[in-house]
Amino acid sequence: MPIEHEFDAERNLLRVRMFGLVTDDDVLDYAETITSDASLGAVYDELIDLRDLETPAASTDVMRRVADIFREHERAPEAVKVAFVATSDAAYGIARMYQAFRAESAADMRVFRSQDEACGWLGFESE
Repeated sequence: MPIEHEFDAERNLLRVRMFGLVTDDDVLDYAETITSDASLGAVYDELIDLRDLETPAASTDVMRRVADIFREHERAPEAVKVAFVATSDAAYGIARMYQAFRAESAADMRVFRSQDEACGWLGFESE
């Protein structure tokens, strides 16, 4: 699947990388995988890297469904940070659309054009 994720326990951070051609099914499968992963704690920040996304294929309907999946499985009422890194206009637009669909979430979601900016906002230096 062109979506990888790993949990950085030291930073309490879920790192997600989407690359290549990502389909609607890929995005839905990812949402189901993450929301059912009992090994993740209740509260963690996220860094979602969209820099290597060739063509964001997720439709508006799928992004709305993904937002609903995460809303139904929101693990903690505390505010967490979710940083998207999107260098292309298309990926930036997809991230902003998702952000709008999750506007009522306790999570503070922001979209950045660079990894350095996103990491700085999350509180650590980019590697």
